[in-house]
Amino acid sequence: MNAGPPPLSSQPPPAIPPRKSSGCGGCLIAFVCLCAVVVLGAVALSLGCVYLVKTYTKDRAVDVPVSVPTAAETRSAQLTWQSLHQALSSHQRRRIELTGEDLNALIAGNADFGGLRGKARIGIADSEMTLQMALPLSVTNLPTLKDRWLNANIRLAFSYSDEGFQFDFKSADAQGLEIPESFVRAFSGAFSKSFDEKFREVRRERDTGNMVWDRIERIALEGDKLVIVTKGSP
Repeated sequence: MNAGPPPLSSQPPPAIPPRKSSGCGGCLIAFVCLCAVVVLGAVALSLGCVYLVKTYTKDRAVDVPVSVPTAAETRSAQLTWQSLHQALSSHQRRRIELTGEDLNALIAGNADFGGLRGKARIGIADSEMTLQMALPLSVTNLPTLKDRWLNANIRLAFSYSDEGFQFDFKSADAQGLEIPESFVRAFSGAFSKSFDEKFREVRRERDTGNMVWDRIERIALEGDKLVIVTKGSP
């Protein structure tokens, strides 16, 4: 008879002294953002959206406000993120909960999130995430998107499990213009499939990424929190 999964740790995360970033936890978001930008450009062009690319991207980034959390908010977010690092490195099953405010505090002051500082701001409510972002599209290596930026506000739901990512885009606007709902619906299905393929491809090329993601049981948006559940030792 197969034993059920080990119980989730209910112990509060210990205070962990400051350390240099290993990039282990940061890849959970930065890695996803990289894949997302690459796929976003490819999907947009595959849908014949040259007009949309010209209309909804710009040749420069907008300034995305960086949160200024209190000392208490910063410490709480840092301890939660360190708890995730510890669970991943020790192969312990643990449930990690991060609010949008926690993620913004990490973007503002955690080295793992340095690449998102000034480029992304996050909100979470009703099991949906809102992203205010200014992302360079040059990483797609597509000539049409060279030196272009996506300055957008996106509302979506998503989840991750061993089967991969699932995305459900709700709405989006860029350059102050609402992106048509018909495109958002078409993009949502195409993005999920293409993103998952790109995600698996990049994972195969990055041993560190494989080590981290193999220890993640699931990621989901629940209420006003991003929930990450790590796997325990077999």
